[in-house]
Amino acid sequence: MRQGRLLSCALLAGMLSSVALAGGPFGAPMSILAPGQWAVDGGYWYEEVDLYGSAGITEYFREWEFGEGEGDEDGWGESELWDLWDQRLKLDGLETHTYVGSLEYGFCENLDLYVRLGAVSAEGDLVGKDVDWEYDYEEDLWYATIEKWKESLDFGTGFTWQIGTRFTICRSGAWTWGGRMQFGMVDGGSASSRSSWVEEEAGEGGIIRYVETEEVDADLEWWQAVAYIGPTYQLSDVLQVYIAGGWQTLHGTLDIESTWTDSVIGVTEGELGEEEELFGKEQSLDKGSFKLKHASPIAVFGAAWAPREDLNIGVDALIGEAGKWGLGVSASFAF
Repeated sequence: MRQGRLLSCALLAGMLSSVALAGGPFGAPMSILAPGQWAVDGGYWYEEVDLYGSAGITEYFREWEFGEGEGDEDGWGESELWDLWDQRLKLDGLETHTYVGSLEYGFCENLDLYVRLGAVSAEGDLVGKDVDWEYDYEEDLWYATIEKWKESLDFGTGFTWQIGTRFTICRSGAWTWGGRMQFGMVDGGSASSRSSWVEEEAGEGGIIRYVETEEVDADLEWWQAVAYIGPTYQLSDVLQVYIAGGWQTLHGTLDIESTWTDSVIGVTEGELGEEEELFGKEQSLDKGSFKLKHASPIAVFGAAWAPREDLNIGVDALIGEAGKWGLGVSASFAF
């Protein structure tokens, strides 16, 4: 089996982020094409990672204004700046599913270049803490209560592209030493959620209903650079294995808008059933752009099976810090 046989590469890992994702495809740390040779491959990659970020939050507030005269329309009043504060959060268990196809070229002896395009779906839990302040009139003191919250977000499917190179350093018998360097960007998509809470109490002639609604919109994108070196070992004419160590750096952005709407409604029984009357409504809008970062050493390992000269089927895996891990499968064809 010649050394230029095409090894398959496992494919992209997502994250956010931003987020510490979109690291794949991964593959053997060595050049695999002869000068002037082309190849195509495609595959699937799954990855999971925990990401952390912080941002300055801007809060705006507005109230519902009732029309005072005949023909006057009810509606929201003007928004005003209400508060500014810093917020830290965790994107917990961000999962990505990536499908990527690539075009590869043997640029020169011991050096290959490739470009990849594909789609990434991402989902995870947004976890943070809020401080709730309450005033005690008897003691004339403010008390703070810290509350933890979690919001599950599905970012749908976004677009990804990658460029990279793989190179061979030296060969000795069944061993080949080399490495890979890769850069990729991901438009991680958008997510939205809506939650409501209702409380009721007795009022004159009916009940008073308090309705609180939260709507969250989030947009996620990130880039990541990966580099690693290590050995590949030829077990037989049709089977190769490798293990490598390296470093990854990820920078992402998570833009969030959270809208809280509080409504007070009077409910009475009428001839046609419940009749509602809006007593008051107010709304706050929080905006923040969270910077997501992740940098850590990684270990990448895998194997490739070549049932024929121009076809390889491979499996790959990755282990990193901050809960990061991934695995995938791919197939490649050289021509």
